[in-house]
Amino acid sequence: MAKLNMITLLQFRKHLHRISCSMGVVKYSIKDLERISGIKAHTIRIWEQRHNILNPTRSDTNIREYSPEDVRKIITLGSLNARGLKISKLAKLSEEDLAQEVLRHSENSQDVEFQVEQMVVAMVDFDIEEFKNILNQNIRLLGFEGAFEKLIYPFFERIGILWQVGSVDPVQEHLISNLIRHKIIVEIDRHTKSGDANNGKLLYAFLPEGEYHELGLLYYSLLAVKNGFKLLYFGQSTPFESFKDAIKFQAPDVVLMSFVQSMETQEMNDMIDYLASKHPEMHICVSGYQASKLDPDHPHCTLLANPEQFRTKMREILA
Repeated sequence: MAKLNMITLLQFRKHLHRISCSMGVVKYSIKDLERISGIKAHTIRIWEQRHNILNPTRSDTNIREYSPEDVRKIITLGSLNARGLKISKLAKLSEEDLAQEVLRHSENSQDVEFQVEQMVVAMVDFDIEEFKNILNQNIRLLGFEGAFEKLIYPFFERIGILWQVGSVDPVQEHLISNLIRHKIIVEIDRHTKSGDANNGKLLYAFLPEGEYHELGLLYYSLLAVKNGFKLLYFGQSTPFESFKDAIKFQAPDVVLMSFVQSMETQEMNDMIDYLASKHPEMHICVSGYQASKLDPDHPHCTLLANPEQFRTKMREILA
């Protein structure tokens, strides 16, 4: 019965993608396939011609157009081929047998690249259940922190590259981001209720106005709660004037903020310098891509390039 259900699901997804593509909903160029899969366009064409593995349609100008099903298949075939399986053999496998090969390799949690590739497949396919299965399996094996740092970080690095070249639809990235966001919030709530936040230190976490990329900040907030800090999480796009009022009401021991979107270096420095001037005893920690523009030896804050640096800073504060 399980076997029948799997085949039916695969057929249904394939049928759904055919309908979507025929309606003009989602189409990919061969350049998109190259960017997403890492397989050269020349190789994709050879695989098409020799092994008939993909079925692109043609535009009015005779350009190849690929469906999400084609994207899923080329990533899967490329992943398995990179692990020693010949494309000539893979091309002959049924969808069910291909799925079994994927399952066999997915059981190796040490093969992070394969796990990341399968998460990309699930995202492109809008297969949220499969994405959650991969994530939950790795959380069970590696713990939440291990899964986040060994799997989610590389996954979003990959998605960031695809985003920059326009090969990922915003709705796909938003869907997965919100799924992971929910996971982190549940984990924060679990540790808050368990009484882990008991070291007597208060931490405020916020994103400046206009900033909405909060996964990194949320994850650092989770690390703080697990290390005993009481957390007040102000969240996305917090007006700095309002944040000043919160600090006047009760000054925290630590302020954690993140700059991901483009922001002038002077504006970041002004925020940090204001906080430091009003509360010189307060620890200010800054993360995010734009934080790399700041002086690495900034006198008033600690720049966080990775979670381990934040762990080190927390140990310093608690010493």
